[in-house]
Amino acid sequence: MDYKFYCFNGIPKFLYISQGLEDHETARISYVTMDWKQAPFNRTDFATFEQLPPKPRMFDKMIEYSRKLSKGMSFARVDWYEVNNKMLFSEMTFYPGGGMTAFEPNSYDREIGYLMDITRK
Repeated sequence: MDYKFYCFNGIPKFLYISQGLEDHETARISYVTMDWKQAPFNRTDFATFEQLPPKPRMFDKMIEYSRKLSKGMSFARVDWYEVNNKMLFSEMTFYPGGGMTAFEPNSYDREIGYLMDITRK
């Protein structure tokens, strides 16, 4: 399971969880709110989880470290794994999908775009 936090100006606003990305046909991706509920939007290129898996044990630490790693950045996606009850850093991504990943409904393209304040220094 991957946990990918979308951080705007150092604040995680939502994440997506994914499983099985090695096989596009069976892979699942769902966007999740910070209180672990299904977000009101999703991707158009992957099926979603029918039911959200349990929140990872290290979720609060993932949030804490995502804040630290993305501090001072208008946007960064901070990615984690949890293996054997340990949090593992994966990567930081600054332009996921080249900025072209479509959201469904498409009104969330604009809503999510509003989260980014590129005027902050």
